[in-house]
Amino acid sequence: MVAIRKTKAKEEFGPDPSLDLPQGAHLKVMSAKLFAHKFHDETGDLWKSVVSCKLKVVDDRTVNGDADGLEFFDTFELKVDEELGYDDKQLKDANTRDFTKEQREELLNQDNWTVRTGSKLDNLLNVLYGDVWINGKMDFDPDDLEGKEFIAKVHPRTGKKPGSYTGWETYMSINPPKKKKKSKVQEAQQEAADAANTPASERDAQDLTEAQWAQAKKAVR
Repeated sequence: MVAIRKTKAKEEFGPDPSLDLPQGAHLKVMSAKLFAHKFHDETGDLWKSVVSCKLKVVDDRTVNGDADGLEFFDTFELKVDEELGYDDKQLKDANTRDFTKEQREELLNQDNWTVRTGSKLDNLLNVLYGDVWINGKMDFDPDDLEGKEFIAKVHPRTGKKPGSYTGWETYMSINPPKKKKKSKVQEAQQEAADAANTPASERDAQDLTEAQWAQAKKAVR
């Protein structure tokens, strides 16, 4: 008889935590991987191309910080180029039997799977890369997501499998761009425009308030 030792895996995979962070949380992408689309070998069902990200809660933005340090996986679907004429609803529960040979070849071409504007992934990339992505000056490489940080609301999954996902409409940058200072000419123009658009009654009220404020300051000297 040979005795075989038991060793612990470097990383043990268990169910993802079900997090409810409606106030938004500071998240960091620990890893990202592209899963190519395919037709399932046994069922023939179409599996869409997705980018799977392992996200870590850097700060859950609560007093107790119960979720700080927890990790979960979130997925971001790629979309088939709309110019090919496929309907998203048609692809949702699609099977290999639903397509011709030429169509299957199109769907198996990774170049036809894109980051469509307005999608969950597009919203995230808008926040992470700003104008460079918004204006189409870069291509997306999932590997570049590793180490990126952002803020988003986190919701618990409601299906049979526990876990969490980020709200697609809640992404915010941890480093918002600084506003450009207005020149003196622009400030004068803005003041003139504000004065022109302010009703006389409101201007009188403002003047009265300023007079009262000056009197109050004089009284406490």
